[in-house]
Amino acid sequence: MAKCDVTDCEKTAERSLPEEKIADALKKEGLKLAKAKHRSRRANLCKDHYRVIKKHLKKASKIERMRCRVIKKHQKKSSKIERMRL
Repeated sequence: MAKCDVTDCEKTAERSLPEEKIADALKKEGLKLAKAKHRSRRANLCKDHYRVIKKHLKKASKIERMRCRVIKKHQKKSSKIERMRL
């Protein structure tokens, strides 16, 4: 089996995620991926590191959903105001 791609981790990998998706979470946690010659675009993560990254991804997606709701709500209000003006 593959090993975890996080530097200094020798545990077996259980999940893999796209590197570009987890880049911010890795920086916030102070983790780095080990450099490999034949690196794919996905990072293999052990159970422990996956949990840490998952928490950051969950928080980021929640913030994004909230942001989208605010934008949609604002668009609805502005369209109502425009209809009232006509």
